[in-house]
Amino acid sequence: MTGRGSRVRFDDAGGHADPVPVPQLGPVVFSLTFGGAEKTVDFSDLGCPLLVRPLAAALASIGGDTGTIRTWSPGFAQKVMHLRTFVTFAAGVLGAEAGLADVPPGLLDDFEAALSRRFGTGAGPVGVYLATVVRLLRIAAHGESSALPVELQARLGYAAGGRCAPPVPLDAYPLPVLAAVKEAALADVRAARRPPGRGPGAGQRRAGSAGSRMARPAERAVAHPRARAADRRADARARLARQTARRGTGPER
Repeated sequence: MTGRGSRVRFDDAGGHADPVPVPQLGPVVFSLTFGGAEKTVDFSDLGCPLLVRPLAAALASIGGDTGTIRTWSPGFAQKVMHLRTFVTFAAGVLGAEAGLADVPPGLLDDFEAALSRRFGTGAGPVGVYLATVVRLLRIAAHGESSALPVELQARLGYAAGGRCAPPVPLDAYPLPVLAAVKEAALADVRAARRPPGRGPGAGQRRAGSAGSRMARPAERAVAHPRARAADRRADARARLARQTARRGTGPER
């Protein structure tokens, strides 16, 4: 027992152990802003919560006004559908307690086979689904404290095992405008390939004077090379005719 005001010494033996780090859990429900409007994504109804959380966190990191996917529909909403489809498939194969480290490489191949049965072998949606899932798995793998199996890391190096058709892009013009542009381009090609002195209006062009040809430099600039050569020869004959007319003699034959 110590008296009042005396010093107390504590023994340092034993010490304190380092605190065990608390693992960070990803969100099951999160909200993002797209174009100033808040959208909520809820994965709480899915199985495999240990698998959903890191993948949902990866998805949340690439969406919203500050992410790489800044449109809700069809951009981010489509990714949400891809993730829901994959997690539902994984829960049926691996069980409700599976996490990210429990994903075998063959699961992606089985998922691809299921998509092929749904959309058709080599269909465009198969590659789109797999590209989203592989991208989210790669992002989630960087945040995992335990390293993923080497086989799974190698499988994440590509999306689909088979060749998938690329999605068909939308036309830049409406169909009537596209048809008109195509017809005008074909008409230009036909005009450029037509030999000089042929085609509609050829007689009228031959009847034109050299002066009228000289008055259209813009047309001559885009004409066929043979037509330009013919114009130069006609201009030379016209100049020779004017010179001999001033001398009062006709051209030699």
